[in-house]
Amino acid sequence: MKKFVKYIMIACLAIVGVSSCETYGDDYKQEFSPIFPLCGEWKAAITDVAAGTTVNSVIYTYDTADKSATQMWLWINVSKYGTKCKLTCDVKASTFSGSGAANTLLGGTNNVSDGKVVVNGADTPSGYKADSIEMTYYSSLTQKTYKIKGFRRTGWPEDE
Repeated sequence: MKKFVKYIMIACLAIVGVSSCETYGDDYKQEFSPIFPLCGEWKAAITDVAAGTTVNSVIYTYDTADKSATQMWLWINVSKYGTKCKLTCDVKASTFSGSGAANTLLGGTNNVSDGKVVVNGADTPSGYKADSIEMTYYSSLTQKTYKIKGFRRTGWPEDE
């Protein structure tokens, strides 16, 4: 009986060993948003053009619920002049803009112009490359124009 159990154990180990070595022909396919590389989480410097003062903040760009390739959301989470507005984008040119875009966060409207993303266009404080973002933003709440420049968040402590 001991020999029988021993043979069954060896057979089970052989089956597990052979089945675990199975490889699949298809490689994993990474799915991206239809507006990639425009979407992301950005570490940005927001400068009041008239006053010359700068506030550092995190801003977000992301796709719409219907996965449109021509529209995206911009969310600037700053209490005085923040916004959450829908903009028009061109993925191939890596540009975005919006005139009279409704601010769904605080009310009013926004104008966003000269918006662009450059892949590997920024040098981060940690010494590496990251995508850069740049835009001119006008808020009807403050009646001011802001210049926003930043880079995609890397997650490195040196970049925070």
